[in-house]
Amino acid sequence: MSAGGRVGPVGRALLLAMRKLARLTEGYEVDFLEEALRSFGPRGFLQWVRESARVWEQMVARWGERDAHLLAAGASLWNGCAYCASGHLLAFNLHAFEAGLGLCGLDEAELPALLARTDAQVLAELERRFSHPSFAPALALVRRQYALHAGMEALQHEDDALLRRTAALYAWVNECSITVEPPAPPLGRIARKRPLREHYARARAQRRADAAQEG
Repeated sequence: MSAGGRVGPVGRALLLAMRKLARLTEGYEVDFLEEALRSFGPRGFLQWVRESARVWEQMVARWGERDAHLLAAGASLWNGCAYCASGHLLAFNLHAFEAGLGLCGLDEAELPALLARTDAQVLAELERRFSHPSFAPALALVRRQYALHAGMEALQHEDDALLRRTAALYAWVNECSITVEPPAPPLGRIARKRPLREHYARARAQRRADAAQEG
């Protein structure tokens, strides 16, 4: 199968294996694997998977899994991908909820509407929503990521190089993920924590219901 072609028997077998592996190791699967396989072909698809995993591991090693998810959400927002942005934000919110920070920050369900704004307006909204002191380091990284992405700043240190790789990775990922719509699963291993996800979902549903009544 060539890039952009149909998915044949070999491709179907590869997709089945990748989806099963993702469910077993990560606790979720994404909805755009077939689109990635069609776009890149089998060899390019496997390269895409390896490179995505490599950069993600670098992000987690440098900034921790929680903050890496906010950076991934930011990169996806700059690329206009609601699916990856909401999935990574959901994972970030689950980490914050598990740490006892409650439902602070931004509801992942609000992201599609947020994408109608300019990038600068999106950044301003993130700064407003993530004002809790616990989020200050992650927010500073998102701010720096945006400045590098927008060409407002030049590379100055190693973190900048990784932030730029993060943006480049999600530009590549979002070529395919932008074809699917939210809701997305939590795009991280925290997806395996089913009781946490259920507790968070109940709390978030109640918050949304309360907000609707107040509105």
